Amino acid sequence: RQYPAINQTPPSSMTPASWTAAYEAAKARGAIPGYPVAAPGGTGQYPQGTNVGQVCSWTATKCFGHDDIYEAPANEWAVSFDDGPTQQSEGLYRFLASQNQTSTSFMIGSQVLDFPNALQVAKQSNIQMALHTWSHTPLCGLTDEQIVAELGWNMQIVMDETGLLPALYRPPQGDVDDRVRAIAREVFGLRAVMWAYDSNDWCLNGQGGSACPGQVPGQDKQSVVDYIYQTIYKKDRSQGVIILEHELTTDSVGIFESYYPTLKTAGWQPHCIAEL
Repeated sequence: RQYPAINQTPPSSMTPASWTAAYEAAKARGAIPGYPVAAPGGTGQYPQGTNVGQVCSWTATKCFGHDDIYEAPANEWAVSFDDGPTQQSEGLYRFLASQNQTSTSFMIGSQVLDFPNALQVAKQSNIQMALHTWSHTPLCGLTDEQIVAELGWNMQIVMDETGLLPALYRPPQGDVDDRVRAIAREVFGLRAVMWAYDSNDWCLNGQGGSACPGQVPGQDKQSVVDYIYQTIYKKDRSQGVIILEHELTTDSVGIFESYYPTLKTAGWQPHCIAEL
C-alpha cells in the first residue's frame, strides 16, 4: 500500500472513496456542523463573528465535548502515552508487559512508518493502540477533508500493521472542537480522549535540556517528577487521573518507569483508557 508523505497532512487526492462517501453521508444528514476553520497551528482563533462558545473548542475555552473522555473514575489512574512509536517505545512496551500492565498509546501515523516493528511489540504487549493523527497537525485549523485524511490514514496504517481497529484518538495539542469531534465520530467511529493533568514531560530532551524554560512543570526533569508525585499523593481521590505523558525520550519513559511502582503502593488502580 502507498502511504502519504510523512509529517504533513495527506492530500485529499489520496483519500479513498469510501472515506469520502462516509463523510458526505454524515454531512448530508446534518451530523457534521458547519463551523468555520480556525487559524492554523492550534491557536484557538476563529474568524470574526464566530460564536466560540458554540463550537466547543478545547483550545479556545477548555470546552469538553459530550462524549470526550477526560476524567477517570475514583481511585483509577489511566496509563497512556502520546507521540509513539519512537526509539523508546519497544522498551516501554516490554516494561509494561513485564508488569502485566495495560496501557494506551496514541500513535502518529508518520511515526509508524519509521518504527513498524514497535507495533508488533505493542500488540504482543497488550497495548491498546489509539490514534494521534497522521502528521501531528492541530486539527481545528484543517478543512473537513483534511481532518478525514489525517485520521483515516492514521487508522489505516495501524490496522494494516496490527489487524486492530482503533476506537480512540487524542487530538494533537488537544486542539479539538465540535466539528472535529463530529467528523471523527461519524466517519470513523472515534471518540476523543483528553486529560485533566499535564506533566509537560514532552519538554525534556533526554540530554538534560528542556524546551520549556521557566515553566513548572517542564523546565527540568525534577519539576516533572515533582508534579507527578504531587498528583499521585493528592488528597481527593474522588476524581481519578488521566495525565498527559509521552513515549518520546529516555527522560519521559524513564520517569514513568521509576514512579510506576508507587502507583499501586499509593493505592491507585492503573489501567489503559479502555478499562477505566
